[in-house]
Amino acid sequence: MPISPHHQVKAYNKSELARLYAVDPRTLKSWISKNPRLASLGLEDYRVLPPKMVQAIFEELGIPRGIDPH
Repeated sequence: MPISPHHQVKAYNKSELARLYAVDPRTLKSWISKNPRLASLGLEDYRVLPPKMVQAIFEELGIPRGIDPH
């Protein structure tokens, strides 16, 4: 799914991202590990995920409802 320039693609830590998706951080970690593209990015090595990695997560998992499109 293409990311609109209006979406907040910024650095997030994994807990913040999990909160946006309304899931436990362990669930987010499981989703990432089961997705070949995301698993290959080495996200587990990062404490704070840079915007390019967050964008990849949004593209693969969808944009969470917690993101304000404005």
